Amino acid sequence: MPVWEEHLADSVGAPAPSAQTTAARRAYFGMISMIDEGIGRVVDALERTGVQGHTWIILHFGG
Repeated sequence: MPVWEEHLADSVGAPAPSAQTTAARRAYFGMISMIDEGIGRVVDALERTGVQGHTWIILHFGG
């Protein structure tokens, strides 16, 4: 179990998360990292082409 999960469980008096919860959190944070990297590539491309000041990046998540 990662240290932050142990600390969270200790600080709120909650039981440690199950292996399934831990796996789901890792998958979630992995997806967020992938999105962050993709946005970074878009921003880098905008800066390289000199259009970052004339471009909006709008993200929409959900159904």
